[in-house]
Amino acid sequence: MKNERFGGRSFECDFDSGKECEIEVAIVTDETLDLTFAYNGERFHLKATSSDGCVYVGKWSYARAYEREPTSLGETRLMLYRAKDKSALLCGIFRSYEDGSDGRWVIELRPN
Repeated sequence: MKNERFGGRSFECDFDSGKECEIEVAIVTDETLDLTFAYNGERFHLKATSSDGCVYVGKWSYARAYEREPTSLGETRLMLYRAKDKSALLCGIFRSYEDGSDGRWVIELRPN
């Protein structure tokens, strides 16, 4: 698969929060997922890799620190589902290193 560029939205699927955030840009290949998202006034960057083009495992950090020395804030494991209309859905789990929270994560991607 070639580089595919997406925008979209993200949902934290825990029953007590249901928080949504904006996906500014997501670049997906069979080997990598490179995603920048905004949440609670901050920008974050997620970098994940895949060995099968389906399951992506990675970590996220503050976007402003990503270029220099990123400090990982958490980890995630996401499964990619593709639709005929070129949109995609990432579903999986996350774990925050800062507060120890974890939960389910759903990310809806639309082609740019």
